Amino acid sequence: MELREYYELHKDSELFDRDIVICGDFNCDVRLKGAHAKKVNLLIEKFNEKGLVDTYHYLNNEKQGEESEATFFMYRHLDKPFHLDHVFASQDFIKNLEIQDSEKWIQFSDHIPIVFEIDY
Repeated sequence: MELREYYELHKDSELFDRDIVICGDFNCDVRLKGAHAKKVNLLIEKFNEKGLVDTYHYLNNEKQGEESEATFFMYRHLDKPFHLDHVFASQDFIKNLEIQDSEKWIQFSDHIPIVFEIDY
């Protein structure tokens, strides 16, 4: 089931009333166009309404599309960066988040690991 559909089914449940972390490859960078990008950007807005923030952008005080670090490199080319992977949580639930060294990890995947610490 697509995450957007899951959200619509559970948006009024107790699920969003507790500490929650939603993370993964959303296949969407604000610079990308198309139907999928619009759906994901709408989902991000809905998460914000529920008090969930994109922790990378929150902790680094950066706007969508103006990221200083990428999480994905198309075709594993370091000159084709995107920010596709996201960690959503309550504003103060994630206290530290790091995108690992792309030059180290690019040999293993086109996605770069994100490591974060939960303040529980």
